[in-house]
Amino acid sequence: TRHFAGDARYAKPWKVRLRDRFQRSVAFTFYQIYVALPQTSTLEVRDAHFTAMTDRKSRPNVVRYLPAAVSTDFAAGMAKLADRCRKGSYRCMLLTQPSAYYLGAPSTVTRYFRLTPPGQSYTLDLDSLVHMARLYNDFVRDFTAKEGLLLCDLEAVVPKGVEAFYDDVHFNTNGARIVAQALAKCIVDQVPDL
Repeated sequence: TRHFAGDARYAKPWKVRLRDRFQRSVAFTFYQIYVALPQTSTLEVRDAHFTAMTDRKSRPNVVRYLPAAVSTDFAAGMAKLADRCRKGSYRCMLLTQPSAYYLGAPSTVTRYFRLTPPGQSYTLDLDSLVHMARLYNDFVRDFTAKEGLLLCDLEAVVPKGVEAFYDDVHFNTNGARIVAQALAKCIVDQVPDL
């Protein structure tokens, strides 16, 4: 904006500048996490577009999809990541992705699943969700072992269902606490000279 400082059309009022600065601050992040976001196991969605995009119950077309391997884009991205880790002056620790998916999950759990996948006219059945979560996490486990990278296996320690999640993959307060403790333990155990 300094290039347009002389032009009143581009000048931001002090209130806007203050709001913008606040939204980039750590305090705003804490506000979003502890005040603005719901801290229960239910997801309160206020945005109609987001609801339409993620409402699994409104999608009558249920699809089974059990791929044999992770996507080539994912594998290529992981290879690039490993290359950067080897070349960088830092240590890389990869994480597995916990989810609320488990075989036989009751409707009291599955009713919170929304991202299956988002923005599509269909939804995936529970077997497909469990299969893909396992497939990608197993890939990350094998990949880190093969590449000699550090691994924090969060998926192995975070409980499934509404105990730790308020939807498919987003943590509620308890889940965030479990993840923070598990990640801290991984760092202390695997990077003792930190």
